[in-house]
Amino acid sequence: MDSLIILQHSPVYTLGRRGDVTNFLFSQNEETQGLLKRGGGASQSPENPANMGIGRAGGSDFHHIYHSIISSDPSYSESSDPTLLFHPSNSALLLRVDRGGDVTFHGPGQVTCYPILDLSGPGYKKDLHWYLSSVEEVVIQTLGEFGLKGERDSRGTGVWVGGRKVAQVGIGCSGWVTKHGFAVNVKRSCMSYFDEIVPCGIDRNEGAVACLEDVVGEELEMEKVDVAIRRSFTKVFGVEMQT
Repeated sequence: MDSLIILQHSPVYTLGRRGDVTNFLFSQNEETQGLLKRGGGASQSPENPANMGIGRAGGSDFHHIYHSIISSDPSYSESSDPTLLFHPSNSALLLRVDRGGDVTFHGPGQVTCYPILDLSGPGYKKDLHWYLSSVEEVVIQTLGEFGLKGERDSRGTGVWVGGRKVAQVGIGCSGWVTKHGFAVNVKRSCMSYFDEIVPCGIDRNEGAVACLEDVVGEELEMEKVDVAIRRSFTKVFGVEMQT
């Protein structure tokens, strides 16, 4: 069953398949770099999801799942799993993952979305370039609802506003079923975490990361961004929400 998962993570840094561990600015020791190169780790389980079905006319069913913030659990730092690493001061989890791209951050104040779609199904294309472009278009249309002009950029995947990156995109696919997804930086509160990394491996002199609140110059409600993403998703992928 195709799904769309929308959530706010506990603080977590992830490194993609082609990522460079030196882009974690806070951790340059050999032990940490070795663990990240080996990969592994554990996934974070959502709590108490609220379900809303969505579907395509004449096609397969979807589920939209919205998760409230999952509070960071200090006990994670006591984990015996050697593949789990933690930021030395803010306790953010560090994980090596199998998506495309380099290092990025997910956490409270950011809307993270995971479309799980069977691209061999009706209405889709077995074409990852089409899928990536469609995901970016979802973000571009979402930003349009807030009076912002989102753009693609030759510096990498994602969506940019005025030369600043406000949304990260990193996808994966197995058997034409998609995984991973995209994240939109909304609140100013999430931005300090980006100071600890080279986001997406892009030098800060070439492109800064920004949040929607910085771009629009006022506070935004997370739920409004969530609703806008769902609305844009239905338009771009030709699906409809079902309660």
